[in-house]
Amino acid sequence: MDREDDWTKREIPTSGVMQQGPVPKASRPPREKQIVLSVTVLDVLGLLNEAVDLDHEAVRALCEGRVPCNEDLARHPTIQVSSYQSEESAAKSAYRVGLIGILNGLFGIDPESGWGAIAANYDVVCPSGETELCAKIPDRLRVGDQCPGCRKGLVLGRLRGFELTKQAMAAVREKAKGSEG
Repeated sequence: MDREDDWTKREIPTSGVMQQGPVPKASRPPREKQIVLSVTVLDVLGLLNEAVDLDHEAVRALCEGRVPCNEDLARHPTIQVSSYQSEESAAKSAYRVGLIGILNGLFGIDPESGWGAIAANYDVVCPSGETELCAKIPDRLRVGDQCPGCRKGLVLGRLRGFELTKQAMAAVREKAKGSEG
């Protein structure tokens, strides 16, 4: 199987739960030099995951990076922006935005959770790795939980790739159900 068709055979990536079966074929931009005017969230996930496969460190740095932004952008209804206390003034909030926040803005947000469709998936690791238990972190543990070996707080590890959030996967299933009937 060639690299271009490989991504369409993957399972649908979802936050915390893998959907069984292949990713539905989407109008993924072809390798030829041409402009594609319409892409889906699955197209974006496919491209992000291909980029992770090609250069993990570059994609991690790009997607974890945040730049300051103004309040107008922070109030955008679908772009995800983080808020933090400004160093210049403890009373003033400042805002930062990253690539995934902008990409999520393309596909809207879940009205109940406020989350977008795209989520990064990381390994959760022990920062010390002191014991054998530190190296075997159960999948159910989250960042900040205590390591079962040394009791230190767990941190983000390697970027595994990108996936649909649970809310986005529910929307995909609902749409698929509607198109079947």
